[in-house]
Amino acid sequence: MQTEHNPTGLLVQPVSVLDQAVLRLRTAIITGEFLPGEKLIEQSLCQRMGISRASLREALRRLEAVHLVDLIPNRGPFVAKLGPHEVDEIHQVWQLLQSEIVYQFVKLAKPVQIAQLEERLLEIQSLTEAGDAMGHVTATNAFFKVIVDGCGNRVLGDTIRNLMYRIHFLRARSLIHERLQRVCIEELGNIVAAVHKRNPKAARLAVQRHIDAACKGARETCSEQAVA
Repeated sequence: MQTEHNPTGLLVQPVSVLDQAVLRLRTAIITGEFLPGEKLIEQSLCQRMGISRASLREALRRLEAVHLVDLIPNRGPFVAKLGPHEVDEIHQVWQLLQSEIVYQFVKLAKPVQIAQLEERLLEIQSLTEAGDAMGHVTATNAFFKVIVDGCGNRVLGDTIRNLMYRIHFLRARSLIHERLQRVCIEELGNIVAAVHKRNPKAARLAVQRHIDAACKGARETCSEQAVA
């Protein structure tokens, strides 16, 4: 219903408690505040977050839907713990989708979008020099968001966005290592160079090499966690 104070019916509603709970839990998992395989204690989380158990359980169900939480009958909620096989499957799909996305992006990219990629790359380099591993992860995610948003195919973009939570989760686990951060910077630099040259095939190859290295790093990290 339109009103005098809201003539267009486009009033923005406040973010719900449930949406806030999902966002905060998702961030805590992706950034490593809660570790893979860790049990999430409902009573403690309700107290820390100031929400009801019903809201918490619905938030956990939403995170289960994007594969960040496992709800195990008679045991409760746990942070998802991915094995080597799951890591390989996720990166295989990521590579297929992202390779096509960057191929399309190169053909459509506007100068402002190319400049945004360069800005993100400089930011990643700066954060790595500062020893900010989580900042590196966030900026790398922003780098690829520029490409996804500019690929010109909303369906393809929406498809990979549904996968991105697990990719961010894995990236956060592997990029705590400075060596992998520096490899990542070199690979992203190759992607930017290919975009500058308007060479979609070279950009696709650079993305494939980046994701191959990311998969290897994620497998190494999963193995370390399994030993620990």
